[in-house]
Amino acid sequence: MEAPTSRPLRYSQSRYRRPQRLFRPEARSNSPRLALIATAVRKNITTQVTWSSSNTNVATINSSGLASAIAGGSASIVASFGGGETAISGSAALTVQATPLVIGTTTLPSGLEGQAYLATLVASGGTAPYTWSMANNTSLPPGLSLSSGGKISGAPTVAGTGTFTVQVTDGASPPQTATQSLSIMITSPPAFYTIWTPPRFQLQQMQVPIHQWSWESCLSPT
Repeated sequence: MEAPTSRPLRYSQSRYRRPQRLFRPEARSNSPRLALIATAVRKNITTQVTWSSSNTNVATINSSGLASAIAGGSASIVASFGGGETAISGSAALTVQATPLVIGTTTLPSGLEGQAYLATLVASGGTAPYTWSMANNTSLPPGLSLSSGGKISGAPTVAGTGTFTVQVTDGASPPQTATQSLSIMITSPPAFYTIWTPPRFQLQQMQVPIHQWSWESCLSPT
């Protein structure tokens, strides 16, 4: 019986099919990493193909087929092998589940009536970008306003404590929202006082006698 000989692989339709799968037709993951596999007939070519992600803001993938989640959303992971007429490729839809949207700001600094005020709200999770707004028919203390970027600014015109609710909306579809109740204490600036300066007076010069000391008297005045 003739001994088997090794032959180079031929990249033709008769010898090769398109990759049978990339992990599974549609992958959903809450894990920050997901391993994908490329196969052709009986040979594992995971490390030989060229991997790419259609949306690197959602997920990236390295040369070993290891996908890393960046943010919530969807991306198409593509594996390409060979070139020209013999090139083959396959793809898998990857959906990254976004983490819950949370407002991190729980307290705000106090301000002075009539003085410039600035504070920035912070959120995490969800899918950027974030959009901020007022919620529950509440409003900021008079003189202050909230930008869509989460900045509270202005010059408060009335002293007192204002309580209100802010809302943040992420960029996912459908979007996530989160609300947070906050308050700002506005105080009146301190009153101004006139400092009265008394007439200039002179101190009477006094002469203080200097005692002389001697070792013989054991440091007693002579």
